[in-house]
Amino acid sequence: APRTAAGRVVPEPQRPLPAPKDTAVDPAPQAAVVFKVMRLTRPSFNSSIPAVSRLPGDHFEEQDECHELQSSSTWDVSELGLSETLTLPAGFGNIYLGETFTGYISVANNGLGDLQRVVIKVELQTGSKRSTLLDNSTSPIATFEAKKNLEYLVEHEMKEACTHIMQCTASYLERTGEEKKIRQYFKFQVNKPVSVNTKIHMMLESVFLENQVQNISQSPLFLNAVTFEQSSSYNMTDLNDLRPPEMQTETGPLNLIGDTHGELTYLKPGDVRQYLYKLQPKQGPLDPHDKNAGNLGKLEMKWRGALGEPGRLHTYVNMVQWKLPPKREIELSIASMPENIFLEEPFEVVWSVKNCTDKPCTLQIYMPPDCDRPVVACGACNQVLPPLAPGASTTASAHLIALLPGLQSLTGVSVLDIATQKTHTLSAPVQIMVELGETDERLPV
Repeated sequence: APRTAAGRVVPEPQRPLPAPKDTAVDPAPQAAVVFKVMRLTRPSFNSSIPAVSRLPGDHFEEQDECHELQSSSTWDVSELGLSETLTLPAGFGNIYLGETFTGYISVANNGLGDLQRVVIKVELQTGSKRSTLLDNSTSPIATFEAKKNLEYLVEHEMKEACTHIMQCTASYLERTGEEKKIRQYFKFQVNKPVSVNTKIHMMLESVFLENQVQNISQSPLFLNAVTFEQSSSYNMTDLNDLRPPEMQTETGPLNLIGDTHGELTYLKPGDVRQYLYKLQPKQGPLDPHDKNAGNLGKLEMKWRGALGEPGRLHTYVNMVQWKLPPKREIELSIASMPENIFLEEPFEVVWSVKNCTDKPCTLQIYMPPDCDRPVVACGACNQVLPPLAPGASTTASAHLIALLPGLQSLTGVSVLDIATQKTHTLSAPVQIMVELGETDERLPV
């Protein structure tokens, strides 16, 4: 024990004993302002299956038969004395991309005194951006009385399929003049209702765009419209409209005969619909490696849910997203040929040759005299072209003859780069229809 200068012992102050574990501790003071958020949405149909009991006189022989009857989806519940019921959502429910989120926000003053200069701010944050849904900082609430609450409605279109965090902030002055700020967070997930799988097919000088739309939600969808808006570099032909050209300009829904999928496009969960569009460049040949021509357009979809709730989604289609074949150094194609080609009658073909490299080159068109092919050269087989500057093109004519009737493939023709000794074939396969002459009565082989 410590001692004084006189040698007297001074007792140490007694330390307080630790409180027992079962001693009650006063809880932390509750915040004066509390937020509550509720999503405003339509109710859903109650999908529970009514119970079936065996009554005297029933003729259920096997339990499997009873189970099959209970699981049938063709029952009319009105025959059992039941009515269709609706179920209110227990939480936020399923929120899908393209829908409009509508929220009810209640701000309560749970304190014992009034609050001054109350500013309410609600923000919705994702991984890429932050959106302000409510902000009254320009006109704050002068007095927020105790045990009162404020109500607000906010709306926001869901444009990202990811986790969303709603941040609710309240700043105010207490009676003592102290400024305080309270934040509350509400997190929810936004999912994709539909999956769009896009495929690009290039044929000759056209691009065929195939879009597969699948319902990946848990409820049925009714597609109001699926449209494709092409970019300024292309002309578009809608291959889903089978009506005559003079009727395709009419507005309104398509009839059951003209539309590929019928007047009503109803997608159950997991169903897939395919839409096909043909795109042709407005100027010059198709060059998938051209950056200006890479943007094909925008695919837009509009739908309604089981209870009529609207939704929409659009996606941009660009050829850069796909692995395209390597760009050709020399492009060889057919510029012109006769519409009617007859068996064993010479016809003229005009070749188009383009130098796609950054160096000048000298080329030679070559077609071997092979009689085993259905279409062979008639006359000179080799032709040397004048030197081509980078990006320049030229034409050359040749005479061919068909040895077999019917639909035949034009093969064997190639272009040889004299400097590098590289051989280049046709840029796209070419097929011709060979007809029998008026005096030729032989059957096609």
